Amino acid sequence: MDYSDYQILSQLRHNVISKMKVFVDINNERFFSDYELSQLSKIEVSFLTKNSISRHGLTTNLDKSKKISPSNCKVRLNRKLFEKKYFLYAEFVLYHEYVHCLGNFSHDKNFRQLENLWPNIREMNTFGRQLTRELQETK
Repeated sequence: MDYSDYQILSQLRHNVISKMKVFVDINNERFFSDYELSQLSKIEVSFLTKNSISRHGLTTNLDKSKKISPSNCKVRLNRKLFEKKYFLYAEFVLYHEYVHCLGNFSHDKNFRQLENLWPNIREMNTFGRQLTRELQETK
């Protein structure tokens, strides 16, 4: 990974964590604590292999004998997310992976509730379907 990749991923991480800071419930209580957000900022984020044609992002549990947590995971993202038209979607994908890293490994009801906090979630789903089609067309 070169310096420009590092800069792009750092900016993405900053954008996502900044948005997560303002997610509040009906009582104006934050969903994510400063501690959780600081832990997320330490997670290794890199790229999927170049020939990935189905995944947008992937969270890996580093030690399978332990529960997934910010100190026990890494995140990889599809390089295609960094095309200009997908950059906002890239933020959502990293957020999705961060929700996994916070201990929500399966896509259950709780996970979907947290995922739906993201702004413009329907638009993100549309971008996701479009990216999936593009990736499959490059087979």
